[in-house]
Parts: sequence; C-alpha cells; structure tokens
Amino acid sequence: MPRGAIQVGVSIGAGSAYANDRLAPAAAMADSGRVTYVGFDSLAERTMALAHQRRRRDPATGQDERIRELVPLLAGYLGRGHRVVGNFGAANPDAAVADLADSLRAQGQHGIPIGVIRGDAILDLVRSLDCALPERGTTVAALGDRLPPGVLAKKKRTFTLPFEQWLHEDLAAPVGDTLTALPEQLALWVDAGSARRVWTEFTHGGGTWCRPWALFVLAEWMRRNL
Repeated sequence: MPRGAIQVGVSIGAGSAYANDRLAPAAAMADSGRVTYVGFDSLAERTMALAHQRRRRDPATGQDERIRELVPLLAGYLGRGHRVVGNFGAANPDAAVADLADSLRAQGQHGIPIGVIRGDAILDLVRSLDCALPERGTTVAALGDRLPPGVLAKKKRTFTLPFEQWLHEDLAAPVGDTLTALPEQLALWVDAGSARRVWTEFTHGGGTWCRPWALFVLAEWMRRNL
C-alpha cells in the first residue's frame, strides 16, 4: 500500500444463499450494526427459468418476487447509508428497480441510489445462432417459442457431496461436540439451546444436514480466527 494511503474497512454480510432463503436473519444482521454491505444471492438456473416464464406471461414481471417484502426490513439500514447488493433483477432488472424505488418511497426513504446492470438478455442471440442441443437431438430454432413439457416439469438437479452421510458417520462426533458446547465467540450470537436442538433434530431425522453443518463451519472459523 502506498505510503500515506488511507485504509478503509468494509464489512460484508451474506443475506441469502438461494431464492427462498429466510429474510429475518438478514434483517437482524443488518440491524446489528456490524455490516456495511449485505449481499443477496437469489438466482440459480431453475429460478431464472421460472422468472422468464413469469415474464412471458406478463412482460411487467420477472423480477425477484420478494423485493417488496424485503425493503421494509432493510429500510433503516439503507437509510443509514449502508448498501445492499443482489441479483434481484432476474429476468427483468428494470421491474426490480421499479419495485425497489416504490418500496423505498413507501418507507419514507428518498434519495437512496439504485444501480442496475443490463445486457445479459441473450435469447435473441442464441436463436440467431440456432445453437445445437445434442442432448435433445434438436436445435434452438426447432423448439420454437416453448420448451418441451418434459423439460419445464423436470425437477432441479444439482451436485452435492454426501454431507448427510458424513454427519451421521465420521463427522458425527466433532460436529455434535461443537453444537452441544458452542465456542465462546459463537455463543454471543447463537443461542446454545437452539444449536443443540438443531443437532438433535438432525440426528433424529427431523432436519437436513445444511443447518448443523453451517453452524459447525461458523463455529470452527470463529474458534480459529477470533
């Protein structure tokens, strides 16, 4: 860093990890005063496809459907000059801007800048190139305006490691020990009884592996770095 340069600290919080993630924890984090930026990831391939379906039915839609629910939770945070970054535009960035502006005005917040990125609508380009779809034995042009029903109805598929199996086997002891006796650093933020319940529910088949694993990773990071 050049001599005399000013160091500016930026703290970033993760507001969501997927389209229907809970909003209350993001609001609590924003209100904590510990973050200056909150990032929201609200898109994946299936989410984007569903957004495009909505826009095909109604050209005024296609944006994130929870903007008007989210803004009241973050209005005070934004009013204090902090920032939110997210892919709320989905298939219609301009509609997202309109929702954000209307919602901020409804909360009495004026003058908050809203940025928008355009230029990722490539449907016309893909059609003009008539890209081959070897897995379907056809091309984009041959599909016309609609995808086959079998594609539209197909469930989202993804790749993941066998965390659930690991948490029931080799990782059961370290994760269980951590969640039943949280490190002091995490105990300031997470209720110890709630952490124990998350682990108990998982071990009795009442929850997914995501919550205990997330708490364990957070606990280990805080134990080693704070």
